[in-house]
Amino acid sequence: MIWCLLVVFFSLKLLSSLTWLYFQNEESIGERSMVIVACLVYLLIAMIVLIIDERHLETGLEHAYSSFNASASEFLAAQGLPSSGPASKLIVKLCMAVCCGLLGAIFTFPGLRMAKMHWDSLKYCSGRKTLQLLLNISFILPFLLIILWIRPISREYLTERAFEGMQKPLLSVEAFETMRLIIVVLVVLLRFALIPIYLQSYLNLAHDKIVDLRKEAGRITNVEYQKKISSIFYYLCVVTLQFAAPLLLCLYLTLMYKSLGEFTWAGILKSSNSSSICTDMCPLSEAASVVDEVELAGTTALPPVATTIMSSMPASDSGEHIQGEDFNILESANAIHAQWISLKNVFNADVYKGFLGFASWWSYFTLFTSSALGIVYQSYFSNT
Repeated sequence: MIWCLLVVFFSLKLLSSLTWLYFQNEESIGERSMVIVACLVYLLIAMIVLIIDERHLETGLEHAYSSFNASASEFLAAQGLPSSGPASKLIVKLCMAVCCGLLGAIFTFPGLRMAKMHWDSLKYCSGRKTLQLLLNISFILPFLLIILWIRPISREYLTERAFEGMQKPLLSVEAFETMRLIIVVLVVLLRFALIPIYLQSYLNLAHDKIVDLRKEAGRITNVEYQKKISSIFYYLCVVTLQFAAPLLLCLYLTLMYKSLGEFTWAGILKSSNSSSICTDMCPLSEAASVVDEVELAGTTALPPVATTIMSSMPASDSGEHIQGEDFNILESANAIHAQWISLKNVFNADVYKGFLGFASWWSYFTLFTSSALGIVYQSYFSNT
């Protein structure tokens, strides 16, 4: 999990650094304005998304917030700090909307770059229909991921409705969740498999620049000519980062969602009539009772920390009693362990499932919408 956090952190850091370059250069006024506008637009879209009923868009944030609020209140009460909750739902959603707007802003130019390379790749591979099909599939698959989180057209049809002639739905809940995870991995693998074609389409811009220079009137020195061509190759590393960093961010957010949300890769093998404990599909009261039963069973099966430590200590041959300082150390260790367990219960699987699930879905959404906007831009200016 630490490696996943590191990949997510460095992906965000690289994308933020590339976006911040537009604010440091005085000549990048247009790019700077576009980043600000994209941030505000994605902020507005995120606010709209966060107020959509979860019966339509399966974000899981309502259940995650309820679980977090209840667990945090119990934790604060145990520490002698009675509270109704650490933060209101409005503040939490507002902070999430701001983060979504910032993520959309740093995804803007990578998405536009991806659209430009996709458009050029289709042009250069005009005689290879199979390759064009793969390129179009890799571009459309993120849209499939977006609609898999729309409940009426995904989960209800695949996991709840039994079609005519069938006694059970097509997929179980576990199989549906695993299918979404597998599709994310396939999208990333397909994009990385096609990365040589995308990067070659970018390098072909050098040839296009030469053709444009030959059409212009006037003269140009060899130094200026070399600068125009070499700038394409110098910028190749930035283009590679703009292509790979969003994909790695989406992939590792999904892996964190899978691990911390307690999903499994073997869920696709389970039949649709298998029963499972899924707290996001049952009411809060039932979920709380199930969690309480599991915790009660775990506490009765495991010995206390102090008993374990005491049993592991060697017996004294002289029959001396343990000093008071030793008791203080054991009590402190037991108290720290109990507080750590209580803190872990605050951030349980339901909380991770809700917030990481929404973060993963939003990353797919911004990745596709920014690329789709770039395709619209390319198609408009190519026809004018």
